[in-house]
Amino acid sequence: MLTLAYRADEIMKFFWPQDGQTLPLRPVLVVLTLLAGVCGGVWCVKAIRRGGRRSEPVRLFNQAASRLGLSWSQQWTLYRIAQRRGLSNPMTLLVCDAVLTFHTDQLAQDMGAGAAAHLQRQVAAIRDRLFGGT
Repeated sequence: MLTLAYRADEIMKFFWPQDGQTLPLRPVLVVLTLLAGVCGGVWCVKAIRRGGRRSEPVRLFNQAASRLGLSWSQQWTLYRIAQRRGLSNPMTLLVCDAVLTFHTDQLAQDMGAGAAAHLQRQVAAIRDRLFGGT
């Protein structure tokens, strides 16, 4: 019984040291570490169950865009345009120059001048790659 009380006293000293700290930081750190571990574990389990699957339209878009020679950043730009314009499939933007221009111009109207100019430069490079600079 005496060793149990001693161990309890040692545990209490670990969590609430007697060196004048006003806020015991060890219990906070222990709880945060455990919480981060649990969250990381849950995320890993979900990722394993998902198996890296993406939606079929996005997967097909990435495959087609890669075969057309678009970089990941260019693919991401097109995906963002499709997402913000409410397109169900980003592949729509790869079909013709007029569709890409229309959706880019519509999105640029809702952006600030600097962001719109940056988007237009990015899309111009994509347009050159896809449609030969038309």
